[in-house]
Amino acid sequence: MASIKLGSLLIRTLAKPIASSIKDAAKQHPRFKEFCMGVAQTLNTIDMKLKMRFFDYKVEAIRPLNDAKAVEVGATFISEAVIFSVAGLTIVAEVYRSNIKSNKSKAELEARLTGLADGNEASQAQIKELKQSIEQLQTELEALKDSLHLPTLPDATSSASPVPAKSSRWLLG
Repeated sequence: MASIKLGSLLIRTLAKPIASSIKDAAKQHPRFKEFCMGVAQTLNTIDMKLKMRFFDYKVEAIRPLNDAKAVEVGATFISEAVIFSVAGLTIVAEVYRSNIKSNKSKAELEARLTGLADGNEASQAQIKELKQSIEQLQTELEALKDSLHLPTLPDATSSASPVPAKSSRWLLG
């Protein structure tokens, strides 16, 4: 965004010298002078026809511009077209650059999300394996208790109290 503003300022600063150099070139070079005159006469014809149609006048023969005025108008139009083209290309380049930057950041974000999703899946698989290991160890512990004839302990997840109920034997002793 800053480069667009800087480019716009640069173009506005250079606009007058470019326009004056194009006007000088149009006065000095005969082929460029003829080209500028042709551009100016075409613009004058289009402009006058549009004005006549807009104001509902009958389109009549349009007087051409004199040579000096035609050279000036043509050179001005060409210089403004050059300046506008450079400004337009600057904006297009800036938009293209920002799109590339945006696409790059999107790709990086997607890569990070994919990495997080893969890590999450790996963590879920590890949790599942650990739960299976815990269940297997609990089964082995129960089998060992049964073989030693030990009383079963309450499950840590159950709501039963870990403190044994008071019996009359405890009261006597």
